[in-house]
Amino acid sequence: MAQLRVTLKKSVVGQQWRARRTVAAFGFTKVNQSRVFPDNDSIRGMVHKVKHLVVMEPVEENAPVDETPSVDATPAGDTGTHETETTE
Repeated sequence: MAQLRVTLKKSVVGQQWRARRTVAAFGFTKVNQSRVFPDNDSIRGMVHKVKHLVVMEPVEENAPVDETPSVDATPAGDTGTHETETTE
């Protein structure tokens, strides 16, 4: 099945409440976030309602769905235990 990548390119600040709710229904919370959705009429209708805020592009069939790198909660050299020095 064909898929679409939808990216939020402009902020919803100052937009009408319908546009803000549609962007929230896509699951966007920050500008430049991307999500992949199935290519159907309901998604295309949502994109059409907020076409001034988002960019839509087709996703290749054999391309990976999620291109965002995973981020660990702790840095590479951090073990999570920190000792504090006390001076007496």
